[in-house]
Amino acid sequence: MAGEFSFDVVSEFDAQELRNALDQVRREIATRFDFKGATAEITQEKDALAILADSELRAKSIRELIESKAIRRSLSLKIFDWGAIEQAGGMKVRQHVACGAGSRTTSPGRSRRSCGTSSRRRRDRSRATPSG
Repeated sequence: MAGEFSFDVVSEFDAQELRNALDQVRREIATRFDFKGATAEITQEKDALAILADSELRAKSIRELIESKAIRRSLSLKIFDWGAIEQAGGMKVRQHVACGAGSRTTSPGRSRRSCGTSSRRRRDRSRATPSG
């Protein structure tokens, strides 16, 4: 009977930290050589992002930058719902990203932590020192 039940874990995110991460991404795009003279725009709405780039490769690079800056600012990657990369006018591509509280359904036996290594695993690793 316990296998039939599940619970939802909702993780809220700090909108200010997301804005800070996006500002860092914009600054890095402005200084990177591979983006020099290229179209690379990130627009933020209340609960969504829009990425406009010259090619799919640049759009994927922007996604990697956003994810790396979000991780450094302790934001879970589960808040991003990455849409498909679609063609926009003028030889450009666009990607819509929904941002919101990450929600996932877990089974009763799983951990409630939304990201990171559980404290039990960290303790087990620290105890696993070689004896000798």
